[in-house]
Amino acid sequence: MTASMPAKSAVLPGEFVNLGDAMLSLAAARRLSRDGGQVTVLPYRRPSEEVRSEFEKEGFEVIAMRDEPLRALRACGSGSIWIGGGHAIRNEISLGWLLFTTVVAGLAKASGRTVRVIGSGATPIASGWRHRLFGRILACCDRICVRDPLSAKALRADFPAVADRVERAGDLAFLDGCVHLPAGHPETSACLVSPGIDVQEGRVEDPSEILKVLRDLFERCGMKHVIVVSHDSRTELGLDFCRSFAAAVQEAMPVTVEVAAQGGIEHGLLQPYGRARWIVTGRLHGLIIGALLRRSVIYTRGSASKLRPFAQLFDYQPAGATDGDPFHAQGDTIAQALARQRVAAETNFSG
Repeated sequence: MTASMPAKSAVLPGEFVNLGDAMLSLAAARRLSRDGGQVTVLPYRRPSEEVRSEFEKEGFEVIAMRDEPLRALRACGSGSIWIGGGHAIRNEISLGWLLFTTVVAGLAKASGRTVRVIGSGATPIASGWRHRLFGRILACCDRICVRDPLSAKALRADFPAVADRVERAGDLAFLDGCVHLPAGHPETSACLVSPGIDVQEGRVEDPSEILKVLRDLFERCGMKHVIVVSHDSRTELGLDFCRSFAAAVQEAMPVTVEVAAQGGIEHGLLQPYGRARWIVTGRLHGLIIGALLRRSVIYTRGSASKLRPFAQLFDYQPAGATDGDPFHAQGDTIAQALARQRVAAETNFSG
């Protein structure tokens, strides 16, 4: 009797240049591997060696669509297709990613395999070829799971033909046990700053706003060290801002400052967050990592529309808020919200 072949799953995120998106893809791969079978992750461009090694050491193959298109197509030739994690549905996505995903989603649908959007953020898609290609991809999906109500509203408005398949689930970072947080306690006087810069999305940061928060932490709470983290290595997505902001902090107050070197998910993202007692962020997954670590989080106004739905879950306040005490996290509130979000995240994979 011939043994059945193990199930295969292909995860199609956008990019791995953003460490938050790489973290979500690793969480998705870990979750899918619990059900058995082989998991392949297909970012559009080749990731750094540090990020690639983090996947491969757990047995997950990484194939870049743009660099190895034929190999990537073969990897999607059988098994289920899981699209997303991160802000996958947006105007700024590359034509190459859209064309590849349209083809493999259509082939999977035609052969009766599962195609699904999971834990995705979505913003309105302009009419034209991007809209048509996204429409074809979404038409192949059995379910379209998004991470917040704004994403659900945008998709239902832009793609009414599949509106009944759009549902709100949880962000993949909340999958139970799928993001490996650093052990140990934070440094008692350290604050992490992760600016949310995205020129294409029109998101910018006000350095004076963040400096005011840091000055309050210095004067009221004894903050002595600042860790500046860029989730993305691209200049237009914050790396230059991080470097210049670090210099501004050193000029403004007598604290030590470091800019975290880019690395993999563990060393370039999770470990720096684990060191911090306070987090000031314009990054959605900076806020979520802070919640997972039960830290105090203040979010910046430049990214408020994107972060607010999640900040409200944990009673986190924006920079400049006068209500309550933003520098001390409410442990019970965070614990209860995390329990609900873990359940919501698991619904991406149910059914």
